[in-house]
Amino acid sequence: MTIICATGHRPDKLGGYLPEVREKLRTIAREFLALHPSVSEAVSGMAIGWDQAFAHAAIDLQIPVVAAVPFKGQARAWPDHAKTYYRKLLDRSARVVFVCDVYHTQAFQWRNEWMVDYSHEVVAMWNGSSGGTANCIDYARAMQRPITNLWGEFHG
Repeated sequence: MTIICATGHRPDKLGGYLPEVREKLRTIAREFLALHPSVSEAVSGMAIGWDQAFAHAAIDLQIPVVAAVPFKGQARAWPDHAKTYYRKLLDRSARVVFVCDVYHTQAFQWRNEWMVDYSHEVVAMWNGSSGGTANCIDYARAMQRPITNLWGEFHG
C-alpha cells in the first residue's frame, strides 16, 4: 500500500478561482489516483487550489484522506464559500492532523515536512517557481521521495 501526498499552487498561479479551474484540477487528480490503485491514503495540506482538488478527488474515489492542516484556524481569513468547502472536505476526511495548534511563521513548512515524512510519494502541481511548493519539492528530494509533477497535464 502506498501513501501519496500532494503539494501545489494556490489559485493565483493556477488561473484563478473559477469553478472550471477547480474542476480541471480535480479531474487531473482523479485520473492520477485512478492510475495508482495501490494508494491506501491521500494526504492533503488543505490549502485552496491543488491541495483541496487532490483531497476532493481522493474522496470521490473513496480513498481515505489525511488532512494535514498547518495550524488550527487555517481558513479563518478565507471567504465564507471557501470556508464552507474546506469544512466539507475536513468532515469527509478519514483523519485531520493539526501540525501546529496556533499560527507560526514556519507552520506551512512544518506541515510540508510532516506530509513528506508520512508519505511514500509526492504528486505536485508545480510550475517551477520558488515558494512553498518548491520548498516542499526540495524537502521531498532530500528525503528521496519519488515526485510526479502534473503541471504539464494542467497546461498541456
